[in-house]
Amino acid sequence: MEELLKEETSKRQSRIEPVEEPDIRPWRKSYAATTYHLYWMPASGPPIPFRQRRWLLKFLTRFREKISGMTGAETHLFLQMKVIYPDLMDSFLRNNTRFAPLLGLSRKRGTKLPAIPDEKYIEDLQKGKVKYDHKALQPDYSYWFLRPEVEEQTDLYFGMGGLMMLFIVPPDGEKPELPEIPEGFRNHPKVAHLFEDNRLEKMRDSLVRLQSPMFAQSKKVFGRGLEDDLQFPGLKFIVPLVNAQSFADASSAEIEEWFTVYDILLTESPDDKGLLLASRFDLDLDPILEEIVKALREEDGEDYPEVA
Repeated sequence: MEELLKEETSKRQSRIEPVEEPDIRPWRKSYAATTYHLYWMPASGPPIPFRQRRWLLKFLTRFREKISGMTGAETHLFLQMKVIYPDLMDSFLRNNTRFAPLLGLSRKRGTKLPAIPDEKYIEDLQKGKVKYDHKALQPDYSYWFLRPEVEEQTDLYFGMGGLMMLFIVPPDGEKPELPEIPEGFRNHPKVAHLFEDNRLEKMRDSLVRLQSPMFAQSKKVFGRGLEDDLQFPGLKFIVPLVNAQSFADASSAEIEEWFTVYDILLTESPDDKGLLLASRFDLDLDPILEEIVKALREEDGEDYPEVA
C-alpha cells in the first residue's frame, strides 16, 4: 500500500499548479480511488506496540464519536476468530456472556471455504508429508458482538490484527419504544430485576440489532458464490476480509455494492502493515481526520509514533 501511495504522490507532485491539501498524517489518502475514499496508515506488529496503540485508541474514540454525531451511524465490531488464541482467549471467554458474540464469516474476495480434509490429506499427515495447520483448514470465521460495549471491546481486542469496524447509518425510522408498564408490575419481586440497570431497554436494543438489514445484505454481497455451501444458511453474516489489493482488484461497480452493506469500513490490515479506512463517495473524511489528528496533537500533546 505504501508503495502505491508513493507512486500516486509522485504523479500528483508533477502537476503545474500545487493544490493545498488537508494535513491528515499519519493517514495517507489514495487518490487512485475516484468513486469512494480510501486511506491507509502504518502500524507495527501485530501486536501493535504500546505507544502506537495508545494513540490509535484515542483516535478511534474520537472518530467514532464524530461519525456518530454527524451521521447517526452505529458501530459494528467484528473480531476474527484466528487472532483470539492465545493472547485474547482469556478476555474473550471471560466476557462471553456479557458481550454475546455471534459467529459469522469474514471472506477474502472471491475465495471458497476450505475443503474438508480427505483421506489423502490424513494419510499425508500421518506420513509427515504435510504439517498440520488448523488455521489453514479453518474458514475465516469472525464474531459480531450483540451487546456493543464498543469502547471496552476495542480496548480489549484492538491491535492483534483482527478487528474491523463497520459504521452503518441505520435506515429511516424511529427506534421502537417500549410500551408503558404499570408501576405495580415493575415493582413485582419476580420481574423487578428486569428493570434494573435498563435491562429491558438493553434487551429491546439487542432485538432491534438482530433485525438489522445489514445481515441479509452482507450475505448477498459478500457471500456470492457460497450459496450452495452447507454452512451458508447457518451463517448470520458474511463480511469482507480486505487489504489494499482487494480494492485495487475490484471494479468500481463491485466496490459500490460493498457500500450497500456499510458506509465506512475501518480495519486492521497486517497484509498492508497498518490500518485501512474506506468510505462511500459522499462521505469525504479528510476534514474529520484533519480535525482529530490536530486535536490529538494540540490538546493531548500526542504525535503518532510511526517508528515503534
